[in-house]
Amino acid sequence: MLILKIELQNSIHTIEKINGAYLVESKFTDDASSGEIFEFDSLLEAQNHVNNEIKEYTRLMDDLHNTLLLALNLSQKLNLDVSSDINGLLDNF
Repeated sequence: MLILKIELQNSIHTIEKINGAYLVESKFTDDASSGEIFEFDSLLEAQNHVNNEIKEYTRLMDDLHNTLLLALNLSQKLNLDVSSDINGLLDNF
């Protein structure tokens, strides 16, 4: 039985109850082979796992965004011809 399904921009997180266990699946929507399944004894443990996965994903996206901003700043200071490429990546955030 599906308990929870959270769809973010690039990932899907689900909690299902099967035979008394709570199964959590987290996968990236653009990578079919990325799915991982974890088994928990309680719904609270499963929810905590999903929350931690989402927090980690958000932290990684924030880090990537900040790195791109630093790269843009540096490329502009060095007059490199990659600023438009970096701006294109930033537009996707």
